[in-house]
Amino acid sequence: MTENWLVIIIIMGIFLLLDAVILGATYFLKRFSRRGFKRREKLARMVRESLVTEKLEGIESLGEEEYLDYFSEWFRVEQSVEIPESIRVLLDELSLEWGLLARLEVLLKSRSFRKRALGVDLFLSYGEKTESQLLYDTLQKEPTMLLRLKMVQRLCETESPQAVDYICDSMQGMGENYKTRILRILRDHSNLLIGWADHNRNREDSDGRRILIQAARSRLRDWYLPFLLELVEKGDGIVKKEARELVTEVYGDRELLSRFIANGPEGSRSLAVYHLFRQDLPDPAEAAELLNEYELHPSAVGGMKEKLRENPSLISELFLRYQKETAEGARRVYAEVLASRIQYFILRLNSKDKKEIVHLLEDLIELGLSSPLINFMNVNRNMSLEKELLQILAPHVREGNPFLRQCQLFLKASLQEELNLPPLPEVHGKPKIQLTRKDRMAMFFLILFVVSLPIGIFFASQGSLLPFMTGEEIFVAFLLNYHHIFAYYTLAINFFYLFLMLQSWHVINQQEVEWATADQKFLNSPGLMPSVSILAPAYNEETTIVQNVYSLLSLNYPNLQVIVINDGSKDRTIGRLVEQFNLKLVDYPLSDGIKTSPVLGLYKNDRIPNLLVIDKVNGGKADALNVGINAAGGEYICSIDADSLLEPEALSKLMFRILNSGTKTVAIGGNIIPVNGCRTKNGSIREIHLPDNRYARYQTIEYLRSFITGRLGWTRVNGLMIISGAFGAFSRKDVLDIGGYMTGTGSMSRDTVGEDMELVVRLIRHLNEKGKKFRIDYSHNANCWTEVPEKLGDLLKQRDRWHRGLIEILLYHKKMLFNRKYGSPGLLAFPYLFIFELLGPFWEFFGYCVLIFSLLFGLMSGQIFLFMFSIVVLFGILISGTSLFLAEKNILYFQGREFAQSMATVIEENFGYRQFMSLHRVYAFVAYLFRNKGWQKLNRKGFAPHEEKTGAASEG
Repeated sequence: MTENWLVIIIIMGIFLLLDAVILGATYFLKRFSRRGFKRREKLARMVRESLVTEKLEGIESLGEEEYLDYFSEWFRVEQSVEIPESIRVLLDELSLEWGLLARLEVLLKSRSFRKRALGVDLFLSYGEKTESQLLYDTLQKEPTMLLRLKMVQRLCETESPQAVDYICDSMQGMGENYKTRILRILRDHSNLLIGWADHNRNREDSDGRRILIQAARSRLRDWYLPFLLELVEKGDGIVKKEARELVTEVYGDRELLSRFIANGPEGSRSLAVYHLFRQDLPDPAEAAELLNEYELHPSAVGGMKEKLRENPSLISELFLRYQKETAEGARRVYAEVLASRIQYFILRLNSKDKKEIVHLLEDLIELGLSSPLINFMNVNRNMSLEKELLQILAPHVREGNPFLRQCQLFLKASLQEELNLPPLPEVHGKPKIQLTRKDRMAMFFLILFVVSLPIGIFFASQGSLLPFMTGEEIFVAFLLNYHHIFAYYTLAINFFYLFLMLQSWHVINQQEVEWATADQKFLNSPGLMPSVSILAPAYNEETTIVQNVYSLLSLNYPNLQVIVINDGSKDRTIGRLVEQFNLKLVDYPLSDGIKTSPVLGLYKNDRIPNLLVIDKVNGGKADALNVGINAAGGEYICSIDADSLLEPEALSKLMFRILNSGTKTVAIGGNIIPVNGCRTKNGSIREIHLPDNRYARYQTIEYLRSFITGRLGWTRVNGLMIISGAFGAFSRKDVLDIGGYMTGTGSMSRDTVGEDMELVVRLIRHLNEKGKKFRIDYSHNANCWTEVPEKLGDLLKQRDRWHRGLIEILLYHKKMLFNRKYGSPGLLAFPYLFIFELLGPFWEFFGYCVLIFSLLFGLMSGQIFLFMFSIVVLFGILISGTSLFLAEKNILYFQGREFAQSMATVIEENFGYRQFMSLHRVYAFVAYLFRNKGWQKLNRKGFAPHEEKTGAASEG
């Protein structure tokens, strides 16, 4: 046996051994995880039995190493169930007997986050019941924001003013994210703050003053107002802003508010106007003067509506003012407020005020505030009242009046017939993506570069020998040379995958430990978690939309708004929503921060206050998301595909990541897993199963490889540039600053099918250019289950769209390539995407062609074949197997036969599927060069009922 053969066999043997090791390790990991699960179940069973008997059952069977886990289990129970005092006494005795406090001191000083987290949890439950110097010292030294927040909560419960000193000291040097959470926690402990504030009223530091502002919310001291006014006048930055907001909200008597309105600091007038009208109606002259300023209208309307809710009898005074008012601006404001009580006026049409009420209804129609009137008519059963209302409406349903379109869209069919309304003309958006001549030239030169590079390398290495070779010899030499090029390329990309997986290992361990400390009592603390608005764009989603909305509404999250945007669906998407959730058309204030396609209507149900449904003209997914951003009220907006289901704790797990970072998180992605084959009911996953369909199984492994390992690895090196549109959250303020998602109707006048990735790349580019610190994160256990294509044609359409999106984004943001101004994304992530994802498929395509040609014509030796088989197939199995190992490391997705089938799929997908999908990207690139394409909507079957498995062809 020659030396070369020996080397090849050793290489192949190493890969076979590694493949066997990783698949075997995955199998034994599954068994070990089950053993650990059984041990935890044993402890949980002991705790449950103790709650029934009020005795500590089974503790004599515990080993020395199990005591900490036993106390930890009691801590978890304590977050949801009140422990009887008799058991609490027994636990305290056991903790003293076992020397728990001394052990906790060791844990709190550990370098391991896992041990410190366990120490903090157990100390908060079993440590000293009063203020503790140990807790104070630990707070100052603790490097992680998450554990600091938990200790701050405990310190607040001691009700010791000295605790606030330590909390204030802990704010020094920390980021704004930490300080904001601390202030929100303190807000709920006014008694603690008041005692501290009386002795610290002369604090000069910013953190101390911000805590004093929170104390001033109580209004229990005379010195609060002068102190706040001084900060409003002489303060700076965020201290001045917070003081101004508090003065107008809490201390704003009529004299003070009038002073702020007349000559207040920047940004205070709108707040002052809201609270002025919120307290009581100003006299007509003063009100008219304010209401003539258009920018103050939303504040005045909001204040008066709130006052009207508290005092319904005020409606007579408002109606009287509306009748007497002559100024157009003021009259509109009064009409908008009165529209919220439209039923009251309609039912009084036969009273002496009929003439004025008719004028009010006509004004509401002309002002575009007709939603309450249309809603009333759709549910009215009084025929005489209906006839009278139709007489009022008839003159206004004329061509050119926007009210005609409102009636065509939202008035029930029988009433449209009574009014002889013409049919509604179709309105089309502009979802097509335009490929410019400049783009085509860039793509052409990229292809030219890819084709010429191997040729250039061949001539550079063999140039001196070429004059002495025949044409056939040159061709054969080129093929053999390309074998080496392809081998180097394959090794490079696979080793990079392994590098990312090693980074993922660390991130998964870290995230698992952090989430283990996140008890629900902690997460549900008021103001701790950021407020979130979920945006769910929907286009022809009638089969899945209702279950999807139920899934979103059932999320276990303390401050949540759900916004569904119907993007001009041609099916019954909007009808299904209106019927299922009993929605009514409303006049809801929409921000105009981002330019979008027209909005047709907004729907709400007062009994489901956190649900808003928006109907709009079709403009594409990105345009629909921009409408949702305009309507959102949360600190973060979370985009989710309408064909996806979130696990109940998915959003909590996603946003929880923000609590452990002093650096602002501007974007964070969740884990995407195929739902095909799973059992679902009422918008939730009931049983997890591997798909029966072969293509769906391949994609399951592919998703695990891409999401759980690849993207987690990029977060470790601060280079993540992709957040899936199926489940990702973004800072609303930062998204508004860059103009939202890229659309043809927006400020950038350009469309893309890769709107999710493009938004992340543009955020990175914008924030780096502004010199701001930020991070883009990923949560490996915040699971979103989505349908994936089960037909090859649908799968290829999906991947075609993904690759076109990548092309558009890389060309549009080419300035970032190898640019150190953009940090890791510019120097590492962007070049990776450009070389391996955009250009790499061409080299793979030529490589496979050369391999096949060499095999057919006997130009490839057995050594080269086995070497290429090792680095293409066996190395690929190692990558996929490692991905499955990491995915199953802490979460048990598949059981029994299905787990074995998933390991078989890891092997099977490397014999054709991965190569074929890579080659398809070459087709997608070339096809896009010659043809413009739109979104290419795919068919879906929807979520199956719980008796059946889910399987669908979807866009994923």
